[in-house]
Amino acid sequence: MKSLALTPTVILLFCTLNIFSQVGINTTSPDPSSMLDVTSTNRGVLVPRISLLSTTDNTTIAAPVTSLLIYNTATVLDVTPGYYYWNGTEWSKLATIKTVDNAWSILGNSDTDDTINFIGTTDDKNVVFKRNNVLAGILDTNNTAFGVNSFSSNTSGDNNVSIGSNSLTSNTSGRENIAIGYNSLRDNLTGSSNTAVGFNVLVVNTASSNTGIGSSSLVNNTTGSGNTAVGSLSLNQNTSGASNTSIGLQSLTKNTIGSYNTASGVFALFDNITGSNNTASGYESLSFNTTGYNNTATGVNSLRVNTTAYNNTATGYNTLASNLTGSSNTASGTNALFLNTSGNNNTGIGYRALDNVTTGSNNTAIGYLSSVPDPTASNQVRIGGTAVTYAGVQVAWTVTSDRRWKNTIEDSDLGLDFINQLRPVSYVRNNNKSNKVEYGFIAQELKETLKNSSSKTNGIISEDSEGMLSVRYNDLFSPIVKAIQEQTEEIEILKQENKALKSKQEAMEKEIKEIKKLLLR
Repeated sequence: MKSLALTPTVILLFCTLNIFSQVGINTTSPDPSSMLDVTSTNRGVLVPRISLLSTTDNTTIAAPVTSLLIYNTATVLDVTPGYYYWNGTEWSKLATIKTVDNAWSILGNSDTDDTINFIGTTDDKNVVFKRNNVLAGILDTNNTAFGVNSFSSNTSGDNNVSIGSNSLTSNTSGRENIAIGYNSLRDNLTGSSNTAVGFNVLVVNTASSNTGIGSSSLVNNTTGSGNTAVGSLSLNQNTSGASNTSIGLQSLTKNTIGSYNTASGVFALFDNITGSNNTASGYESLSFNTTGYNNTATGVNSLRVNTTAYNNTATGYNTLASNLTGSSNTASGTNALFLNTSGNNNTGIGYRALDNVTTGSNNTAIGYLSSVPDPTASNQVRIGGTAVTYAGVQVAWTVTSDRRWKNTIEDSDLGLDFINQLRPVSYVRNNNKSNKVEYGFIAQELKETLKNSSSKTNGIISEDSEGMLSVRYNDLFSPIVKAIQEQTEEIEILKQENKALKSKQEAMEKEIKEIKKLLLR
């Protein structure tokens, strides 16, 4: 073995180390803030090159000290070539320009690619969001939750959607629930297949298969199941009533244990408490009913003040509107049996049919303004009003369009696509001797277009006994309006896209100007 002789230069170096706290390599004036200052214009510092086995490798370098720096040369498991330091538990890779560029900025991001950029995990782990260190969102295998304390107690429930503060906050094993809105399904534990949309909807619910849409709908429901409430305060006080359907503001609001009721319209079956098997469709239909059952009311104010009566059928505006305790009545037509209060087994069909009867029973009237002579007598029959002189149709029909006369109202299923398939034409009728030019459509072509569309009915086209076709042009107004609305939506989207592109262009132009400034320096 050769011995190392200490030259004066080496001795001087050690003396320097003892005297000064800074060491300079290739410099006589090391920076006073550094322990070691290496200066060069064409050389770098080469740190040890190690082949790590993984980020948790503590055998290749035994007992690495915290902050130990190396350059990894291996590509294996979760390590790739680059600078790593030991953080006390594992090797952490130093960030590069590339990794910083890939970071998600809290100030917004640009030039993203939705095919590769995302926020989330690349392993089978849940995505968790917090606000003020309180759970505010979670995305797991089958559940989605957003909102402070939303879905915070879940243990085994799956296929749930919870959006809004305190929504489904107590849920443990309930599944297939949808809660959207503050406190929606808040106290639900094991109930499943519930849908709650709105403020305080189904708050104390513990049952299953309920649907509440609208502020405070089904808010007090506890064990009732199979209920559907659409509209603010609908089925608001229901506790254990089951299989009720309530559509409209405050419909079936006071119902508690009544079941199998259907209410469609504002205040429909509003006061119903225990009555069951009632159907009300229309504003304030069966509104004051409390315990009456097996009633059917269709139309604004139909059976409005009925309280305990049963087996009544009222169809039309104000039909049986004054009925209190009369049962087994049938009224069809505006104001039919309007003044009846306690009469039973009456049948009135037609506008204001039997509208004068009050307490009489077993009366029948068919026709416009058909009334019986004595409003308190029973067993009277009347066909037609007092003005009838001929039993034929005297005048043309007028099509009503008032909302109160309609049910099953739905958005038009015909719109822009349907209109674009039509062929508008001009023509001259064969029986028009003046040869006046008209504009419209060919019925056969329109019929074929309807056949190939999403139309639920071909009522626009009618055919007589001779096979001649006619067009109900009035029915085309709705698809035309729908088409205009759809075009308006498309135009608005294009406007927004154009605005976004313009903003991006302005940003790019600004960046180019900045780059030019840098290049000219």
